[in-house]
Amino acid sequence: MSQPISTDDLINPVRVIRVTIHTMGFPFESSTRSDNHASIFLVVNSESSVRMTMMNNYSEMACEYDVSLSSVKDVDLKPTTNATVGEFLGLIHQKKLDQYELHADGVGCRFWVKSALQAFQTAGLIDPSASVSQAYEALEYNYSRNQPPQLSPMIAGKFLSNP
Repeated sequence: MSQPISTDDLINPVRVIRVTIHTMGFPFESSTRSDNHASIFLVVNSESSVRMTMMNNYSEMACEYDVSLSSVKDVDLKPTTNATVGEFLGLIHQKKLDQYELHADGVGCRFWVKSALQAFQTAGLIDPSASVSQAYEALEYNYSRNQPPQLSPMIAGKFLSNP
């Protein structure tokens, strides 16, 4: 279950930055690969996280779980000590990363996730020992349950403001 972010959520320290690639199911009966969607979870504890996602619009929601049931691939990154949910969300808005338009084909969420991670890294919110390149590499693939990953190069949408 998810709900709007509260002011109490903003002060929580982030324990894990989880890049999640979700299955969206098979678009057609004849499809052999599932559609994917990428998002970022700021994990606070085993029962609480904040999900940042870009679909038609940017959204951020408080969740009562730390692992999505639709996840087909997760990459966990270590945040810097004491980095809070509010710092991550504030950076998204400060850098105008919430002002993004998907590609005409309806794709571009993976590029958005990569851009957000780059902003977090530049701002010092990701621990220098974290392997951000693992997350970048994972975003270059399509994932389906019980199948090997398949290379699927990222397609960018466009930022409506210069981040």
